[in-house]
Amino acid sequence: MEGRILMYTFTNQFNSDDKNMEFLKATMMGPNAMRVSEELASYLNIDANMRILDLGCGCGLSTLLLAKKYGASVFAADLWISPTENYERFQSGLMIMPFRFPSTRPKACLLQTDILTCCLAWTPIIISEIQRKCSRHSFPLRKKAAILPWRFPA
Repeated sequence: MEGRILMYTFTNQFNSDDKNMEFLKATMMGPNAMRVSEELASYLNIDANMRILDLGCGCGLSTLLLAKKYGASVFAADLWISPTENYERFQSGLMIMPFRFPSTRPKACLLQTDILTCCLAWTPIIISEIQRKCSRHSFPLRKKAAILPWRFPA
């Protein structure tokens, strides 16, 4: 149990503030994406120089974790949540670029991405949209050694 508590240090600290807890309750779209993203990210070597494409970010809990904890630049892509709404939510000096997925130019983000992550989103829909919008040659064109972690809903 102690190791598990240490794994979620950012999420636990975030949740300890009453204002953040209200924010979390208002923006959670199912399981706690911040906690799941922190667990997933703990297996990766993320640094502030990386660009991450967060597919299916929803209201951006996973995006906030990646930008705040690691200082990474994050492309926050979602199908249902408005990029404008997420932009307003992310106003905090973080390097976050929200956009609607599927966009007309998903290749641009893929080519600039060190890590493409998808946490708790409707993964089959996202995969089908990537296949539909990108040619089958898009993924080999992404940065060399880009990491593709996925966390499927239970």
